[in-house]
Amino acid sequence: MKSGSMLSRTISRLPEFGFASADSSAVLVGLAVSQVAAFVTTVYLHRTLAHRALALTPGVALAFRLLTWITTGIRPRQWVAVHRRHHAFTDVEGDPHSPLLKGFLAVQLANPVMYRRAARDPLTVTRYARDLPADRLDRVLLDHAFVGLGVGIAALCVVLGWRVGLVAAAVHAVIYLLLGGAINAVGHRFGRQPHPITSRNSRWLALISAGDDGRVE
Repeated sequence: MKSGSMLSRTISRLPEFGFASADSSAVLVGLAVSQVAAFVTTVYLHRTLAHRALALTPGVALAFRLLTWITTGIRPRQWVAVHRRHHAFTDVEGDPHSPLLKGFLAVQLANPVMYRRAARDPLTVTRYARDLPADRLDRVLLDHAFVGLGVGIAALCVVLGWRVGLVAAAVHAVIYLLLGGAINAVGHRFGRQPHPITSRNSRWLALISAGDDGRVE
């Protein structure tokens, strides 16, 4: 709690360093949390689980699981299943979030709805994430998305104060959801196309999404 109190005092003094108010500091904290969530999504959900491109030690994997839980509320096996289905049907019928089929704005703004629709399909999870069965920790704790998000929001409020914490949580949620939409929408419509596939490379998008511009290898 001592470190939390120090951080709270630092936040309250931000106006002395040129920040207009606590609201601006909340925006900065929300931006930082959204980048943590983007990093977790890229490194753990995408590279490690979906594509098996990385191998993590048990302790590091557990840390990523907990961070995924409190910053996104995502069930990893559902995210992996939706992503692998996207690879199986990239920009053709069956792709859960193709801007070429559903429209750019639809994917950019409604990507969470499209994700939830696909994630709730038991056949998608069974077929594309059979290597990620739920374990005891999932069943007892990590599958409860709203609990995880509640823990994350409560932690922000305890450390920063309830007002700054809630604003920071709201900023994080909006940025993370829009960023996910951009990866699927912008990543398949704008940018360089070095390979004969429908995904594209966008340098600015990669900079703000931990390198995940398009999520196609």
